[in-house]
Amino acid sequence: MKMKERRWKTTFKILTVTMILLLVACVGVPAYSESTSYSKEVVFGALLDLTGDWSSLGESSQVVLNIAIKDIQSYLSRVQSGLRIKLIVEDTEGDPLVAVEKLKNLTEQGVRVFIGPQSSAEVKAVKEYADKNGILVISQGSTAHSLAFPQDNVFRFCPDDVSEGQVMSTLMWEDGVRVVVPMWRDDAGNAGLYVAIKGSFEALGGTVLDGVRYSPTTKDFSKKIASLSSQVSEAITQHGANATAVYLAAFGEVVQIFNQTSTSSHLSRIRWYGGNGITLSSSLVNNPPAAQFAIKSDFISPIFGLDKSAQDKWEPISKQISSKIGRDVDAFTLAAYDALWVATLACLTVGDANNSSALREAFIETANFYYGTTGWTVLNNAGDRKFANYDFWMVQGDEGVFRWKHIAQ
Repeated sequence: MKMKERRWKTTFKILTVTMILLLVACVGVPAYSESTSYSKEVVFGALLDLTGDWSSLGESSQVVLNIAIKDIQSYLSRVQSGLRIKLIVEDTEGDPLVAVEKLKNLTEQGVRVFIGPQSSAEVKAVKEYADKNGILVISQGSTAHSLAFPQDNVFRFCPDDVSEGQVMSTLMWEDGVRVVVPMWRDDAGNAGLYVAIKGSFEALGGTVLDGVRYSPTTKDFSKKIASLSSQVSEAITQHGANATAVYLAAFGEVVQIFNQTSTSSHLSRIRWYGGNGITLSSSLVNNPPAAQFAIKSDFISPIFGLDKSAQDKWEPISKQISSKIGRDVDAFTLAAYDALWVATLACLTVGDANNSSALREAFIETANFYYGTTGWTVLNNAGDRKFANYDFWMVQGDEGVFRWKHIAQ
């Protein structure tokens, strides 16, 4: 695998970032006091992408939430609480309209707090209904800075795209890249990454070309790739291949893009960088032609990183998850675990999930003092994660078997 050693001489600093909490739904908790004996059931709802373009995160989130349910039940039994919890999982298919429908259906059943949805496009779609109806939305994967509003009901337990844009722009600049040709999926999260990259890279003195934007419903990328190839060819002519790179903000469609790109001589000559929606994609490493292109292009992408100081908390749970899904676990996934704990503790504190304003305040207070598998879950004034770092990953192959390799933090 070809790789420039100087790339890894770059120091990756821990950045202050916004973090989105996972959506959890909570119902009918009685008033709490030291002497209260709980006999009610708390219902948590999870809106996960199980069959769409970001199903890798949906799959791992479902596994970790089931682990969290067992751990919380065990804790409640040890402290002799009569409270019991339940999880209802709904597949959003990664579709914003489906996410709204599933949110409304569960709300009509009395659910007041949700884990998920995981993408910014879905969070954007459910935000208005959640705000108007006092529903708490806690996302483990939404990063769009455009959704960072104080006093709303959306919480996020992961970093936002502004910080990711700064980190990736610095990496590309240190790698000698001076011209970036972007390609991005036209949804809230990936468009946000494009905007963040453009602003940060140009601030360093680099150039970001017009690039290529595509609809989330695109299946045939041939025309888009032809446009990308034309812009890359011009950039190589003017600046050279070593100073030119492609930045791709996408989800599972990265497989189709890489497969259709591999035949282009221009696009195979330069380095590719990606957004967090691609990192640890199982569909990419399970498709040999796409994985081979990722290796050939030195493709590297970041993701919300694990806190080394919290390793004793996340490592045992990560091993449980990996044994079920057959791949490494990211902090987006573990944020779901922490979100369910914080939501449960907030419900216990308030005692009445129908008191949305009190539950919201309890959730914020609990998050600001909670230390879980992702470390401290302190929130900023927009209700997003305040502190976090990034892990960087690349695809590697060995005798036809491809996997993601953690490169740096």
